[in-house]
Amino acid sequence: MPDLRVSTQVNCTATLGTDLVALTAPQHFLSVDGPGYNATGSEHPGLLPGAYAVRAESSAGCVRDTLIQVLPINELLLRIEEDYFSLVMGEYAPLSAKVNKTGVEFLWEPAAWLNDSSIANPVSRPIQPIVYTVTATDNNGCTKTDTVRIDLRIDYDATLFIPNAFTPNDDGVNDVFYLRSNIPEALRINYFRIFDKYNETVFDLDRLEGRDQASPDDRRFGWDGQFRGQKAEAGSYRVTVSVLFPDGVVKAFTGTLQLIR
Repeated sequence: MPDLRVSTQVNCTATLGTDLVALTAPQHFLSVDGPGYNATGSEHPGLLPGAYAVRAESSAGCVRDTLIQVLPINELLLRIEEDYFSLVMGEYAPLSAKVNKTGVEFLWEPAAWLNDSSIANPVSRPIQPIVYTVTATDNNGCTKTDTVRIDLRIDYDATLFIPNAFTPNDDGVNDVFYLRSNIPEALRINYFRIFDKYNETVFDLDRLEGRDQASPDDRRFGWDGQFRGQKAEAGSYRVTVSVLFPDGVVKAFTGTLQLIR
């Protein structure tokens, strides 16, 4: 009786069908019969769904048959719910990839500004225009990809906030005057200076350690109300700021600060 071994490999695309390979000793004759299909040999690519009779026959007329059921291919399908966003910097884009089966892994690239690059529905808060590519992979190793584009504009005046008062009285509340932003990681402070009524500089960011990493919302790069080792007097102060935005634009801002004691 001839030995007969049969294996199938499901292709990722339904139109490519299923590949069947039948193995037996070289001297034996192999044939495969199925719906609209009849062929000899070991390799049978692109079979359509249906029942296939695989036969190995020796020169002595001994026969071994087996029946293989080729199932319809559940092809992985990927759909992006929304493939374009137009945002103002600081806003969020809820990304969403939909598939037709369970057990699918996702990878969004690049991972920049995503809360999680390995889930179907991450959220992006970009600081520059970006195109994301999502790859979905099923448990057969089949993949599909799609893209999402995000355009971005910057409302420069709304991105930076200069407070108008602080109370450096060591009560732990509003003791430090520093710049604020709704998306501080996107901004870099070029200069930040405060002048008293005599136009004397009472605070200069350039005098602080680590100023190259200065960004808003960081108390380390603020004024504690001290001037020359003494408490600065209450009153009105002038604030000047220059900020570098992610698009390369540099904007200058001014404000008036009330020091309250």
